[in-house]
Amino acid sequence: MIDVLAGPRPITPRGAAMASSLLSDGTGPVHNRHSPLDLGAAVRDATRQMTEPPGQRGAGQRSGVGQRIGPWHTVSR
Repeated sequence: MIDVLAGPRPITPRGAAMASSLLSDGTGPVHNRHSPLDLGAAVRDATRQMTEPPGQRGAGQRSGVGQRIGPWHTVSR
């Protein structure tokens, strides 16, 4: 994740939101060693989302309210 953030290319808003949530969620794996989420997997997922081109999220997926942006956060209004 550090290499992507420090690199010359822009990151996606989705990836930035996932990283922000990972760092700020006190119940997530960064701050809570008893979190059921795997820290390595969460970091890899956020990093992958930072560099994923638009439209590459998979068939039938759309961003918006109610969509999970990581295993620990759901977009709400």
